[in-house]
Amino acid sequence: MTKKNKKTKDNNIQTDKKVKKAKSIKQKTALWYTYLYLLIAIISVIILSITLLRSTYKEVYKENSKIDKSITNTLKSGDFNDTEYIKQNLSKIEKKHSDSVIALINSNGNYYLLDKNEKIDNYIKGLKENFWFELIPRASLLDKGYLVSSRDIEANNEVYKLLIFYPAMPFINKLAAVLPPISIVLFLGAFMMLILGRMKLGKILSPINEMNRTTRKITTENLDLRLDVTGAEYELKELAKTTNEMIDSFQEAYEKQERFVSDVSHELRTPISVISGYGNMLKRWGKEDEDILNESVDSIIFEAENMKNLVNRLLFLAKYDKKNLNYKFEKTNLSETIGIVIKDLSVTHPDITILHKIDENVYIMADEFRIIEVIRIFVDNAIKYSNKDDITLKINLQKRENNAILTIKDNGMGITDEDLRNIFDRFYRTDKSRNKETGGMGLGLSIAKAIVLDHKGRIRVRTKENEGSEFSIILPLLK
Repeated sequence: MTKKNKKTKDNNIQTDKKVKKAKSIKQKTALWYTYLYLLIAIISVIILSITLLRSTYKEVYKENSKIDKSITNTLKSGDFNDTEYIKQNLSKIEKKHSDSVIALINSNGNYYLLDKNEKIDNYIKGLKENFWFELIPRASLLDKGYLVSSRDIEANNEVYKLLIFYPAMPFINKLAAVLPPISIVLFLGAFMMLILGRMKLGKILSPINEMNRTTRKITTENLDLRLDVTGAEYELKELAKTTNEMIDSFQEAYEKQERFVSDVSHELRTPISVISGYGNMLKRWGKEDEDILNESVDSIIFEAENMKNLVNRLLFLAKYDKKNLNYKFEKTNLSETIGIVIKDLSVTHPDITILHKIDENVYIMADEFRIIEVIRIFVDNAIKYSNKDDITLKINLQKRENNAILTIKDNGMGITDEDLRNIFDRFYRTDKSRNKETGGMGLGLSIAKAIVLDHKGRIRVRTKENEGSEFSIILPLLK
């Protein structure tokens, strides 16, 4: 097994692990909602218990108010130190309220407790010894099996503490009767939520699993595969659409790369073949035949220059793609720059008719060297596709609003709609131009477009078959 295959296998294993881990989202989410449900259920049970306790306390307070009134009248009509009197009256009150045990404590800590209940007696003594009288709660549940209620009553200018004890078992029994069925219902609900939640989540996550299976099948061999968005809803549908758009971009980039490699290979094949052929001619006859020697050397130099230009243009586009082009932006008089190009044209192409109308002092912020390159690309392009019998170029420069508009028009055959959509693509040449007579590698317009865009400009093309084409370069004026 090669290192590459081993690495691919390891990557696949890691991907499988990630997929298995991703599938546990269903279990994790179901458990998380079940835990949340149980937490809410437990809080609900606690609130219910507190509500029952408060209800019991209200009953205790209601009972206490009756006892409170009776004992207050007893204390007002007698003396706390009169043991027999107090005991008789407390006994009468307890008989009316048979479920309660009454304890009465004065400010000195002396108390009456008719029911000799050891638990209650020890409880009161503990309060006395630890000075807890002020801390006795108005109502609390004791571990002694009683509910205790505390009230302050005033009689004969003295404050007494009234403690009333109720058996806690009725309350506990009431709570015990209510909580088990509620708990069973709550836990059954949690179980149903876990099962139904897993089923519902399985249905919700099934489009994700389908997307995952589809994306794993997508390779450079079948970039035409797309995610099915019919079963997805809401955010999942948007995710699938976004993923499909991303795959579209990948496919387009991959196809462009393949086309680029093919075009570069095609462009290099011709000069390499020419150089190789003339090299063989030199080897066989170059020493004896001076004409063959000169022809071979000239052709080799010419093709080497073509290869050099191709490499330079490819390097330029590579830098552009990486946003790594360095421009020397400065105040540029576009009127003078165009004048330089027109002057050069009249020297290099004396047989061409150039009609021009140039506004004066049109200033832009630009890299003048690159702008000259753009103008020459469009001029060369216009010459190549003009009527060979009578080449006439129209070059105009004018200010319009906040822009400088440079227009270059030829009198050629025009551009078809199909070609118009692709003329700025790299290595694209119309069928009419795929020969060495017109020259070119199909990179000029791509480079021109890149430079114009980097100058925050744009290009407009107007064309009519058999009448010619007009390219307008629109650049922002210097403010």
